[in-house]
Amino acid sequence: MGICNPYTDEEKTFIEKEYYNIGALGVAKQLTNHSRDSIKAYAHRNGLKVSKEYRTEFAVRANKSWIRTDEIRKRIGDGHRKYSVFRCAICNKKIAHYRTHCWDCYANNCAGSGNNNWKGGVTTLSMLSRIALWKVWSLPIFERDNFTCQLCGDNTGGNLEAHHIRRFKKIRNIVVDRNKYINIRKFEGRKIMSELIAKEHTLQDGITLCKTCHIASH
Repeated sequence: MGICNPYTDEEKTFIEKEYYNIGALGVAKQLTNHSRDSIKAYAHRNGLKVSKEYRTEFAVRANKSWIRTDEIRKRIGDGHRKYSVFRCAICNKKIAHYRTHCWDCYANNCAGSGNNNWKGGVTTLSMLSRIALWKVWSLPIFERDNFTCQLCGDNTGGNLEAHHIRRFKKIRNIVVDRNKYINIRKFEGRKIMSELIAKEHTLQDGITLCKTCHIASH
């Protein structure tokens, strides 16, 4: 068994008085015959806590040695991406180690019929239209409304939706009737039609709502 090194009454009084402000490290510098760990254990047993200011100061001091310079960031990034080893299988551009193609080559060669999971183009016109609407309509509406529900003021991330003031069905029917020559029974036709539907939308056709207000509005 280890030899117990008890605290004197003066040491206990000092710890209980100063631990809140200077923590175990500060106390150990004053009580040189006791280690920081033993002082922390004593404080834990007796329910002693350090102040919020001390925790903040200690965190700042500890993190100073972890400040990342541009050189360190580049080394970390190169280590993650392993640029010297992994390159796009088509254009030979440098890529991340977990990919096989760069984004451009993937979009041009691996999406749609170029993907192994391709099922012949079964995505509906409605789904293709909503995908096409995201960048050209939904996101600009969120930005215009400052990512805030215009009815209740909710601005929780992931809880917002773009609501159609002019109904989506009405816009879709206008575009379909105007372009009857496009065969939407084929995937290529639905893809073209979805892009035309997206172009028909204006910012005045939508408003930002949270999910609860969106459901209540229908």
